[in-house]
Amino acid sequence: MQYVADTALANHGADDGSEAPRPSPSGTGDEESLYVVELPTKTVEESLGQAVGLGLRKDPDQETVSGLHAACGQATTFLQGPCSSNEEEEQTTCPQKCEKAARHALPILGWLPRTSKEGFKADLIAGLTVGVMVIPQSMSYASIAGLDLVYGLYASFVPTVVYAFFGTSGQLAVGPVALVSLLVEAGLSDALTKGECPEYYEDDDKATRRMLGASDDSLAGTCPDAYADLVFVAMFFVGLIQFGAAICRLGFLINFLGHPVISGFTSGAAITIGLSQFKFWLGISIPKSQYCHETIKAICTKVLRGKAHWMPFLLGIITYYMLKGVKELATKKPKTFGWMKPLGPLIICTLSLVLMIIPGVGDSLRDDYGVQTIGLVPSGLPPFTLPRVLRDVPSKASTVLPTAISAALIGFMESIAIGKSIAAKHGQELSAGKELGAIGLANLIGSFAAGYPVAGSFSRSAVANSTGAKTPLAGLVTGLFVMLALVILPSFIRKLPKFVLATIVISSVVNLVAIGEAKHLWKVRKLDFMLWVIAFLGTLFAGVLYGLIIAVGMSLIVVLYESVRPQISVLWKLPGTAIYRNVKQGESPGQFVKGVLVVRVGASMYFANVAYIKDTIIELCRRVENTKYVVVEMTPVTSVDSTALHMLEDLFADMRRKGVEVCLASIGSRVEETLRLAGVQRKCGYEWFHDNVAHAVEFCIRHAAAHKAVVGRLEEVDTMDMTETSSGNLRMRRGSNASSDNLEKEDKKSVLVMAAKHRVVERGKKFDGSTAAEAKALAALADENEEESKADPSSIKPPTPPPQPATPAHKRDTINALRSIIRQNGGASSGANPVADEPEAPAPPTVVCVADDDALDQILLVACDVGDRPGVLRDVSDVLASRLSLQLRYNEAAVVGRRSISFWKCEVPARGAAEVAAAAAKAEKLIPAAL
Repeated sequence: MQYVADTALANHGADDGSEAPRPSPSGTGDEESLYVVELPTKTVEESLGQAVGLGLRKDPDQETVSGLHAACGQATTFLQGPCSSNEEEEQTTCPQKCEKAARHALPILGWLPRTSKEGFKADLIAGLTVGVMVIPQSMSYASIAGLDLVYGLYASFVPTVVYAFFGTSGQLAVGPVALVSLLVEAGLSDALTKGECPEYYEDDDKATRRMLGASDDSLAGTCPDAYADLVFVAMFFVGLIQFGAAICRLGFLINFLGHPVISGFTSGAAITIGLSQFKFWLGISIPKSQYCHETIKAICTKVLRGKAHWMPFLLGIITYYMLKGVKELATKKPKTFGWMKPLGPLIICTLSLVLMIIPGVGDSLRDDYGVQTIGLVPSGLPPFTLPRVLRDVPSKASTVLPTAISAALIGFMESIAIGKSIAAKHGQELSAGKELGAIGLANLIGSFAAGYPVAGSFSRSAVANSTGAKTPLAGLVTGLFVMLALVILPSFIRKLPKFVLATIVISSVVNLVAIGEAKHLWKVRKLDFMLWVIAFLGTLFAGVLYGLIIAVGMSLIVVLYESVRPQISVLWKLPGTAIYRNVKQGESPGQFVKGVLVVRVGASMYFANVAYIKDTIIELCRRVENTKYVVVEMTPVTSVDSTALHMLEDLFADMRRKGVEVCLASIGSRVEETLRLAGVQRKCGYEWFHDNVAHAVEFCIRHAAAHKAVVGRLEEVDTMDMTETSSGNLRMRRGSNASSDNLEKEDKKSVLVMAAKHRVVERGKKFDGSTAAEAKALAALADENEEESKADPSSIKPPTPPPQPATPAHKRDTINALRSIIRQNGGASSGANPVADEPEAPAPPTVVCVADDDALDQILLVACDVGDRPGVLRDVSDVLASRLSLQLRYNEAAVVGRRSISFWKCEVPARGAAEVAAAAAKAEKLIPAAL
C-alpha cells in the first residue's frame, strides 16, 4: 500500500497546489510484514470432496440411482451409518465393510472388545446396584399399569438386555417407568369388550357396586389374561412406532413439545399416580381412575364411612420418611453413606417383609389391621407371547394405537432427556436417532416376552451414573440379575406388603411435581406459565390421555402463533458504525436515518404469515412520518414460498403507489435463488436488492438525491417543451410524442446513473458503500432494449487513478502543514476547517513516517483517519516493536473538520540522519499489515 502524504494535505485544506490523487485502499503483498499470513485454502477438488461428504453438493462422478435404490439406502442408514466416498473407503475390502456395518447395527460389537478390566468392574457394580433397585420399583409400576406384579419383572428383563445390544448410552437404565405405566392403564383399562371379558359385564348389579366402590373388581382384575394380551399388543406398536420413526428420522418431532407443557403434564401425571397409591396406605379398595377429582372423592368417601385403616397408613408414613432419610443421608455424606442411596427401596422392602414374616405379627397386621400383601408371584422365565401378539395385532390395532402413540412419545421424550443430560456430563454426544431405534427394538422384542412398554428411567439412570457405569454392559448385568431373581424368587415374597410398594412409587413421583418451575415461569414469561397451568390442570381433571392431547395441542398452538406472527423489529444505526440494531436492544441510543425506515423480519415467509408481515410494514410506514424508503433486513428469512413471492411483489407495488420504495437487504443464498427463479428481482428492479443494510440505506439516500436532481431537470425540460395556447391551455410541442414508457425507462436510468455518482459520507468516515445494485439494474435495463447502449457496470464506479509515491520533501511539507492546522485549531477535538466541509469523500486511512526535524534521533509518525478503527495504532506499535525495536509514544492529536489526525514519536537506537531516514522507510513499509 502506498501512503500518499499529499492526499492528507489536500483533504485538510493545506494543498501545495499540485493535484492530489486519491489513494487506493487495496493492499500490497509485503512479505516482510509480520501480520501477512497466507490464507490456508484447500484445492477445488478437496473442497468439492468435503462438500460431497457433508451432503451439501452432489458427487459429479456418481451415477444417478433409481428411486427404489435411494429409498432402500435411506432405510438402512440407521443401521449402517452415513456413507463415505473417500479413497480409504474405496480401498477397504468386503470383510472390512461387513465388519463396519455389523458394528453400526450392533454397537455391542464395538464397545465390548474395548472394555477394560476396570471398566468391567465398574459396570458390574452399577448393574447389580440398579438390579437391586429395579425389582421393587418394577413391581410397583406394574400395579400402576393394572397388571400383575410379575409383569414388571418381565419388562425389566428382556427390554433391558435388548437395549444393551443396540443402545449407545452406558448410563441409561431402560425399564418400566411411572408415566408410561399410567398412560397404559389410562388408555387400556376400559378397552376390553364384552366378548373379551364377559365376566365383567355379566351382572349389572356387580357393575353398579363397582361404580360405588364396593369392591376392587376392575376390568384388568376380572380378566387379567385378556388385559395382558392387550398390553402386549400395545407394547408391540410402541416399538414399531419408535423404530419406524428412527428409520424415517422423525425424532425431531419431539421438539414440538415445549418444556412448559411437558413440565405441566408431568406434574399433573405425578399427582395422579401418587393419589392412586393412597389406597394401599389406607388399606381400602377404590376403583381406578385417571381423573384426580374422582380418586379424591372415592378416598374421602371411604374415609368418612370408616373403611380406612390407620395401621397401613402409619407404616406407609414411616417407610416414606425412612426412604427419604436414606436419600438425604447419602446425599449429605456421600463418602460414608453414598452406597445406601440406591439400596433405599430394597432396605424398606426387606424390613417390611421381615415384619410380615414374624410369626403372629404378620397375620395380625393382615387380618386385624387391614395391611394388604402382594400375594403369589410366579417364578420362572417370562412366557413366549409372539404367537398371541401376531394373532391379536390385526383385530386390536385400532384399540391400542392411541395409547401406543402417547406411550411412544412420552417414553422417548423421557429417555432422550435423561440420556443427553448424562452424556453431556461425560463430554459425549448421544444420537437421538440411534436411541430412538434402540428403545423401539427393546419394546418390539419385549412384547414377545410378556413385557409392557418401557423407557429410560430418571432415578435408575442417575443411580447407574453415580455408581460408575461406563458402557451398556451395566444394563446387561441388570437384565441378567432380574432374570436370576425370576428363577430363584422365594415363595415368602408373597407376604410383601403393598404399602411399601406404594411408598416407593410416591417417593419417586413426588420429585416430578415441578411447582418451583411454575414459579420460575411466572417470573420469566407469563405465557409459558399459562401453558404450564393449562397442561397441569388438563392432566388432573381431563385425564392423562386428554391431558397429553391438550399439552401437544398447546405446543402446536404456540408454534403456529409464533410462526404466523413473526417478530418484526425496527432497526436504527449505531453512531459511528455501519451496524443497524434493534431499537429495543441495548441501553445506548442509536440514530434513525431521515426518510428511511429499516425493519427486520424475524422468521421465514410462508402463506400463513405473509399477510401479517405486509400489514405490519404498511402500518409502521404510516406511523413513521415522511417515510420514503423501507429497508427490509431478511437475515432470519431462510425460505419463502410462492405466496410470499406474490406478497413481495404486491408490497413493492402498493408502496410505490403511496410514494414509498421498498429495498431488501441481507438475503440468504437459498432465498435469493428462489427470488431469481421467480423473477422478483427483474420485476421489482435489481437496484432494490442489496447485500447488507448499510449499503441499502446508502443507496436509498443516494437515490433520493439523484431523484430530486433528475426531477428538477425534467421539470425544466417540461417547461421548455410546453407552449401556451390562445385559450390558456398547455400543449406539447410537435415532435415531443415519445412514449411514456420509454421516458419512464430513461428517467429511471438517469436516476440510477446519478445515484451512482453520489457518495454518502458520514462525518469522520470514508465511503464504504457499494454501487453494484445500480450496475446490475442498469445492465438489466440495457438488456431490455438492445437499441440502447449497454451500461458498463465499471463505468459508474468512481475512477481510482494509481497512487503516486511522494518524495521525502513532500512528506515533510505535508507534516508541517498538518502541524500548522493543529496549532491553528489549538489542538482541540472540535476544531473546524472550512475546506474540509466540502461534501467529498475523504481519503482512506493514511499513515506516513519521516525523520523528525526537531529531534534527529526520532521518527515522526502521522496517522490520519485511524482514530475510528480500534486497535490499529496498537497493531502498528506491535509491528514496529517486534521488527525494528521501535517504541511508539503518543504526542498530540486533533479532529480537524471531518478528519482525525494524531502524531506519534519513537526513538531510533542508531543516531544519524541516514540511519533515521532508513528506519523511517522500513517502518512505513511494515505499517500496511496493521491497516
